[in-house]
Amino acid sequence: MDRLLRTAFVLILSVVLSALAWASPLESNQANKLLKGHPLPADSFSMNDEQGNGLHPKGERLAKRDDRSQGRQRKARSNKSRDRINKVLNRIKKDRTQRKQAQKKQRIQNAKAPNKTEIRKAKVELFVTSWCPHCQSATRYLRSLGVSFSKYDVEQSPSAKARKEKISPGSGVPVAVINGKVLKGFSQESYKRALMSGN
Repeated sequence: MDRLLRTAFVLILSVVLSALAWASPLESNQANKLLKGHPLPADSFSMNDEQGNGLHPKGERLAKRDDRSQGRQRKARSNKSRDRINKVLNRIKKDRTQRKQAQKKQRIQNAKAPNKTEIRKAKVELFVTSWCPHCQSATRYLRSLGVSFSKYDVEQSPSAKARKEKISPGSGVPVAVINGKVLKGFSQESYKRALMSGN
């Protein structure tokens, strides 16, 4: 009978200890001192470790807190690694996109520009005036291609004006004669086709 009462008393105190473990440290210490003289058998204590040693609820709570803290740290490291990987992948993707754009731009430029080897022997005459902006554009375009051409200012040379009137009557300039083809005004596309046509 005494053993039964003693066990019941210790069980009640263990419940009180569990409740006080969540209270202030002072109350928890007082409960621990009270239980010192009444040790509870390990097999009758619900919170045991693998060796059967009774576990203090507060100690278990601290262990869980440590586990959560370690889990947060692992998650933070994982997020940092993921961010670094994403930055590298984004940089690779950006570089690849820039290379593709540069290659596309180069292809377009190559398609627009005639082959300089093919236009090397082109015969070009250009009739212009000093104030005409389109004449200046035509001059710059031919020079950018490395084309040799004869340039005549119809306002400075009466003979050039007469020849221009014979080729293209009217006052419009520029007038180009490229490989025997007369072109009025200026268009890169029309100049390119005429330069590529040969003699």
